[in-house]
Amino acid sequence: LDSVVRRTGVLGALLLSAAVATAAPPRLVALAPHLTELVYAAGAGEQLVGVVEYSDYPAAARALPRIGDSYRVDYEALRRLDPDIVLAWESGNPPEIVSRLRELGFRVIAFETRSLETVADDLEAIGDLAQTRPHAARAAAEYRARLARLRAEYRDSERLSVFYQISADPYFTVNGEHVISRILELCGGDNVFAAVPGLAPPVTLEAVIAANPQVVLSGTPGPDWRESWRAWPAVSAVATNTLYAVNADWLARPGPRLLDGALQVCAVLAEAREAYAAVSAPP
Repeated sequence: LDSVVRRTGVLGALLLSAAVATAAPPRLVALAPHLTELVYAAGAGEQLVGVVEYSDYPAAARALPRIGDSYRVDYEALRRLDPDIVLAWESGNPPEIVSRLRELGFRVIAFETRSLETVADDLEAIGDLAQTRPHAARAAAEYRARLARLRAEYRDSERLSVFYQISADPYFTVNGEHVISRILELCGGDNVFAAVPGLAPPVTLEAVIAANPQVVLSGTPGPDWRESWRAWPAVSAVATNTLYAVNADWLARPGPRLLDGALQVCAVLAEAREAYAAVSAPP
């Protein structure tokens, strides 16, 4: 406001401040399911006018208009919604879509979550954009406090090597930059494919067997996913039956529910430690 004071005086600056304070909250569109969750958590759900497919949490999001998915946008449908701000996913939405949206005159703000701490920052940033800062600040504070408690509880846990299985045939996993890997680290797990290039790289079954993980976590388990591993009893996770299904939505969508996913992962790794302790205990 300093420049406004110089040009228009104190009265002009006060009038501008009042106009900003009373401006209508911006209309938002979210181009990823986790961004939808963040908007609601930041207290701006009523300002969300459009989302993409699979935006199913919270339940209210299911009723919102769809304008495509994370990889495809219906530009005409988006134009009809007339959003003030489009929230994009930096590593998930194709860059050509983000560029095209900006060429069409949409205000696009891109978010990227590579750490558990970033979720709280994202909540505050969305609160600033949506004019819901007090609500967003409370949500961020609660998230940070819960994360701190989890870090304190599992800081000294015995390390276990872990293979996170996104899918099989072909096998896909996550590398060390992915937020799922950050959750493994929090819970005392070491991602056996942390050093592989690409956030969600393909890996061969032979590479998994060679890595010999002590735990296998599956985010998209089928009814017989554990049975498919029984053919490889030399793998430590198979030998000790430390094969666990986890909720992929909690882990793969970087919003506040990441900590629900972390709690689940920490619990199954604690169970795995008990299984290994029982195996190594003297008769």
